[in-house]
Amino acid sequence: MCCLDGQDRQVIALLWVLRIRQSKDKAEHSTFIGFDLCVTRTG
Repeated sequence: MCCLDGQDRQVIALLWVLRIRQSKDKAEHSTFIGFDLCVTRTG
């Protein structure tokens, strides 16, 4: 996921945000946090 272009990362991040808003699963929240850090680091 970290190797995508900026535009693709934004789209995936948006999909993640929408998914997290609909999900109350804590495991999924921590996965999102990891993805967010990954995007921030490589972006």
